[in-house]
Amino acid sequence: MTLPANIFLHLMHMRMTDSCHCQIQETAEAQNTTNKKDFHRIFVRYHHITFTNALRICKCPHTSEEVVQEVFMKLWIKSEYLSEIEDIEGYLFMMTRNVTISWLRKQNRYTQALSEYENLLEHQPDLCETYCHGLDEWISEARERLAPRQQMVSNTVRNTLQRSVRSIEEYVKNKMER
Repeated sequence: MTLPANIFLHLMHMRMTDSCHCQIQETAEAQNTTNKKDFHRIFVRYHHITFTNALRICKCPHTSEEVVQEVFMKLWIKSEYLSEIEDIEGYLFMMTRNVTISWLRKQNRYTQALSEYENLLEHQPDLCETYCHGLDEWISEARERLAPRQQMVSNTVRNTLQRSVRSIEEYVKNKMER
């Protein structure tokens, strides 16, 4: 889920405010205020540039926005060191590149796992049926072990669900016929 920039800044501010309450010394609070201002200035100035850099690598606006949020989240976590960064644009560029590549690698691993799973199902089509049949047997055994009163409740729930499904099917069928 991608957050608009103003909501992201508000959440970061709330997080920083919460951490400020834990600190007692006024100098630490003054430093945090400076860090917030520095972060806000950097965020406003470099958000679009960071997005563009991520988009050049991954070619997907949605993924680019996710990358930008992760980059600025990492920068927020390191906000106490902002004054030590000499070339913030270069730093953000490298951070964006690294986060984008990491994101793409994760996506690639997910795609490969999904592909392997689909191949497994293609080569063993009865695997899913066997698994589902086993679950049905377990459910039946569990129902048989229930006390008669609990079985009645279980049957009532099952019957209610079946009626609900039938009712929904009829409703959809009627709407589609119109």
